[in-house]
Amino acid sequence: MPITSRDFADSAVRLAKSELEVDYRNAISRGYYAMYHLCLESLQHIPKYSNNHHQSLISYMKNKNECKLESYDKQKLKVLAYRLAQQRGERNRADYDAFTDCIKKESAETAIESMNKFIEDWAILTSNI
Repeated sequence: MPITSRDFADSAVRLAKSELEVDYRNAISRGYYAMYHLCLESLQHIPKYSNNHHQSLISYMKNKNECKLESYDKQKLKVLAYRLAQQRGERNRADYDAFTDCIKKESAETAIESMNKFIEDWAILTSNI
């Protein structure tokens, strides 16, 4: 059975309730992937990128000329792209800075709040077409 963005979001919430740093890191990562896959599930005209899929999606959403065939408000897509990029940075920190950076529960909770707000704003965006 295929996984959905909601599955990633639910996993992120569960992981953030833990008391282990590894789970906080995974909560941040899964929260970002919930946002990323939500975009992929909704956008209809994304080019088939051969590499840099994450940055390519963010760039696509930021550039009104690239995403011109999408039926969503281009300025709102751009704002959401910046928020996705910010969470990508947090995900990279959680995934790749394992030995130089300590991730606290508060960071995971902040990531969950950001994810939930993104999901809420995405629902508003996609319902206004």
